[in-house]
Amino acid sequence: MEDVLSCPVCLEPFDLQTRLPLVLACGHTLCQSCVIALLASAPQLHCPHDRSTDSRPLNALSRNYLVCDAIERTNRLHSQRCPKHRKALRLYCRQPCGQLLCSRCLLDGHRAHQVVDPEEDSFATTVAETLKPHVERNRRETERLAEDLKRLEGLVATCERRKEYAEAMTRSEHDQVVEMLRRKAAELIERLEVQATAYKAPVMETGRYLKQKYDQLLDYHRQLLSLGTALLRSPTPSRLSLLVQLDSLLYSEPEAVRPQAKFAEPPMFLCEDLTSLRAGVEALGAYDGGNKRRRV
Repeated sequence: MEDVLSCPVCLEPFDLQTRLPLVLACGHTLCQSCVIALLASAPQLHCPHDRSTDSRPLNALSRNYLVCDAIERTNRLHSQRCPKHRKALRLYCRQPCGQLLCSRCLLDGHRAHQVVDPEEDSFATTVAETLKPHVERNRRETERLAEDLKRLEGLVATCERRKEYAEAMTRSEHDQVVEMLRRKAAELIERLEVQATAYKAPVMETGRYLKQKYDQLLDYHRQLLSLGTALLRSPTPSRLSLLVQLDSLLYSEPEAVRPQAKFAEPPMFLCEDLTSLRAGVEALGAYDGGNKRRRV
C-alpha cells in the first residue's frame, strides 16, 4: 500500500495538495510536483517509465481518483479517535471483531483476538501470510475458469465448423436437386415435344393438301368470274370465243376432295412426374423426422 500511495519518481507519498496523483496518457501515475519539474525541463511531458509522450498541458491531466480515495481513507483512519478511551485508533482486530482499536481497547478483551498493528515490522508479512490461501484458492479457481473458457471456445469453434460443413453440404445437395429437376424438366419437355409432333405431323400434312386444293379452287373461281364478266360486257363478235373458253374451263373444274380421316382433339399435355417431384420437395419443408437426417 505504501508503494501504491507514493510517487514512483520522488518516492514521496501522494497527498491532495502539492503532490496530487496525476495520470499520464500511458496510464502511469506521478505526483503533481514531479510533473511540474518534468515540464520545466522539456517542452513536452515524457513518462519516466516508458518514455511515452503526453502533449497535454498540466491543467488537462486528470487525477488518479482511486489513489485519491485511498489517501482520504488513510487520512480518516489516522484521524479517528476511540469514542471510549479518546485515543487514536491505530490497531485493527481482524478476527473475530473486524473493528479498529486503540491501545486501551487491546487490554479490554482483545488480547486473544487477531489484532494487527500497521507500524510493526511484521505487519506486511502477517497480512501477506493471511492472503496466501485466498490467493491460492483464487488462482486455482481462475485456472479452472480459464480451462472452462478454453473448452467453451473450442465448442463454439467446433459448432461453427460443423455449421459451415452442413451449409456446404446443403448447397451441394441443393445444386444436385436443382440439376436433377432441370434434367427431369428437360426430359418431360422433350417428351411433350415428341407427343405434340406425333399429333401435328398428319394434321399439318392434311393442311398442306387442303391448302393446295384451296388455292386451286380459288384460282378456278377467279377465272370463272373473270370470263363471266367479260362475256357479259364484250361485243357480239367476241362472245363466241369467250363462251368456248368458259365451257373449256367448266369441263376442267377441279375436284373438291376432302380427307376422309377424322382428326381427334389435341391431347392434354400432363406433367405428372414433375408434379410428384415438386410435392416431394414441398414435403421436405414440412418433414420433422430428425432421426432420418444426415448428421455432419
